[in-house]
Amino acid sequence: MTDARPADEVWNRLEELADDEVATLVEAAEHVIGELADEPEAAMLAKMPVARVGIALTDVLRDAGADVDTDQVTALLRDEEQSRRLAVQTLREISADPALADEVAAAYRARREMMAVDAGLVLAGSLLLLVLKLKRIKVGKVDISFYEVRESALAQLRSLLGK
Repeated sequence: MTDARPADEVWNRLEELADDEVATLVEAAEHVIGELADEPEAAMLAKMPVARVGIALTDVLRDAGADVDTDQVTALLRDEEQSRRLAVQTLREISADPALADEVAAAYRARREMMAVDAGLVLAGSLLLLVLKLKRIKVGKVDISFYEVRESALAQLRSLLGK
């Protein structure tokens, strides 16, 4: 028997997941993070249209010192291949925290057991925005800070934008 957590199965095969599985995992992560966030408006970030997510991400990137154009960021979010890469990188960062990874994996399993319409990978942008804008969430008695995630997630987005 292995010492791996049950949630590790999905996290260990992120690169192998089909697009619909990645989209479901992104949706689960958005739900969990939105529900557990200290900021009430966090749950609304996942419901923003792509154009609004693009504007918000552009603002975050500019605040971080990147010279980006809103149309460029929005185009990146609409590109399925780039959006998948962004989603996988953001999910990889989320999986680094065991408590959060377990919560997201449980939400993912629950969604996989339901019959649901695929939301698409376009949700990757809103998940990234959630991760970048939130400072702290609570999973049970555990406080999770995204400060370490922020720079690596920004670096991934910059590399996708060629900045």
